Amino acid sequence: MNTVVIGPTQSGKTYLTKRLLHLMSKEEEKQILIFDQQLSYAVAEDGGFENIEIYDTNVITRENIPRLSIVKIMQKALSNRDHVLINVASLSVSEIRVLFDLWAPRINRDFQNLIVVFEEAFKLVPRYGASKELQNLVRNSAKKGIDMVFVYQSVVDTDIQLRRQSHFAFLFKPTRNEDMEVMRRSFNMPDTVDFKNLRLHECIAGSLFNNQFGIVRSDQIRDLTVDEIQSVYERVPEIYKV
Repeated sequence: MNTVVIGPTQSGKTYLTKRLLHLMSKEEEKQILIFDQQLSYAVAEDGGFENIEIYDTNVITRENIPRLSIVKIMQKALSNRDHVLINVASLSVSEIRVLFDLWAPRINRDFQNLIVVFEEAFKLVPRYGASKELQNLVRNSAKKGIDMVFVYQSVVDTDIQLRRQSHFAFLFKPTRNEDMEVMRRSFNMPDTVDFKNLRLHECIAGSLFNNQFGIVRSDQIRDLTVDEIQSVYERVPEIYKV
């Protein structure tokens, strides 16, 4: 299942994403691969993960990317039952594209039962010029049992094809009023959905299968049990009414 999380800085989007990942990985016993520009997912006290291996791209250059093996990295982490965080802060957009062009086919071919997270995805999966191999991985992820989670600051940064292939969305109140209408059009949301009245840490949770939306708080995600993760993903409109 592919999920999009969109919200400005300090909206609670990263916290909500962490809670979803904890629940998803525990419920489905999936390993997590995170592409991030910070180390927030590695801080256990802030909802991150203790069992996580960090690979810093400060030592990655365009020249040595081909020598890096995502399969070896993931196999090593899997043998230790660890999750993996790839810190891509030092890479340019073009270098990230090279990285994904090499790694996405291997992930698609060699892995199942995996959650792949793109934090601050405007750089990793930009609106224009995203890796073609990564786009192929997104299209085929459901067949492989791979869940994809894309975290953006603004809806205007999102890739159109990615939105069309997403199954669920968690949408926080935009900082600009004009972005509210863009958000509504982008996800075919009914006029009854009102971003203006959302409070701090509240977001619109949507099941894009059936075009149903409801309100959820990021701290309510924290309080859900493992058995209730399906309620978040399949029965959100029944629990949190707009």
